[in-house]
Amino acid sequence: METKGQDEKRAFTLVPSISASGDLLSFQAVYHGKTALSCPSPKAPGIAEAQKLQFKFEASKTKTYWSTQEMMRKLVDEIIMPYFNKEKRELGLPDSQDALWEIDCWSVHKSAEFRTWMKKAHKNIIVLFVPGRCTGIWQPLDVGIQYTLKHSLQHSAHRDLIAEVMAHLDGPESDGWITINTTVANLHDRSVGWMVWAYQELDDKVLIKKVSS
Repeated sequence: METKGQDEKRAFTLVPSISASGDLLSFQAVYHGKTALSCPSPKAPGIAEAQKLQFKFEASKTKTYWSTQEMMRKLVDEIIMPYFNKEKRELGLPDSQDALWEIDCWSVHKSAEFRTWMKKAHKNIIVLFVPGRCTGIWQPLDVGIQYTLKHSLQHSAHRDLIAEVMAHLDGPESDGWITINTTVANLHDRSVGWMVWAYQELDDKVLIKKVSS
């Protein structure tokens, strides 16, 4: 069987975040493209649940699906900082209370541009970088979350593939030939349900606390 059209445009960057208290924060997903039309459509399976979970779907506005300065700023403004503010309110802490954010020692993260912006826009967030070459032993997400997340996404994609193939085989006009829909729009829409399923599997305080300790 030949599958055509598989390229990097089908991929996307998924940014999960967890807290030391065992909370799983909303996902940010970055898709290749210049406008919101590159993101999952309002009719994507699972979109209602994704909206309840406050997932953020972003168009990279570049030639890749990688996170950028703009995407990182949105991550902080729309996911990280709101979480810190909520926790401060619940704990009765002042807005001036500092919060610690541990992130990878990645080029965008450690750039002077991003660090300068953080100091101006979010002066009460202390950024702690995972030492270089220590991600596999120091970064909680990498140590205990990423494998489960990727396995869940892969399982969901496989489940959708089987369902589509079976629908073709069971169809009234089946002639033995199977065409799988690998268009960008379809796969981006399908990714929403995969993320929702993965979030539900990962939303476990015991698991998150274990990898954060």
